[in-house]
Amino acid sequence: LPNLHKRLPAAELQRAMAATVSLICGLVAEAQAACSTNEVSLLNFVLSDGQTIIATRFVDRPGAQAATLYYASGSSFAAQDDGQTGSEYTMSHESRQQCAVIVTSEPLSASSHDWLAVPRNSIVTIVPDSTRGGSQTVELRVLIEPLDQHGPWAGQGWAG
Repeated sequence: LPNLHKRLPAAELQRAMAATVSLICGLVAEAQAACSTNEVSLLNFVLSDGQTIIATRFVDRPGAQAATLYYASGSSFAAQDDGQTGSEYTMSHESRQQCAVIVTSEPLSASSHDWLAVPRNSIVTIVPDSTRGGSQTVELRVLIEPLDQHGPWAGQGWAG
């Protein structure tokens, strides 16, 4: 990134993340060739500039199993007392607004309907929704795209 103190558009952060994953894959391939190994590299990363969040779920071998990555979104993530076992955290959908988004390696609650798996070799981008001008509440948008749309290996079948 050219300037670490300047807020960058989400597309530039996506390109930087894709370039980083590509660079790491190249370094791993060189090291594996030198050592005659063929280990799979699992590359899940999350970065944020305080407003935009970028997360990847990536594996460097087509057909190999990637490490898991999930996200949940809704109006809030809060404890709900079930009256028997105590509190269970769930994602609330009291309004249509997405004011809370969580990205995690495994679901944080037993509410399976809250959690969506991020597809293999994808980039997740969470940005404030600027179309809701004047609102006191920040609404978030979640975009999930194949990582190869942003990287130098576009069209090479990495998303599959």
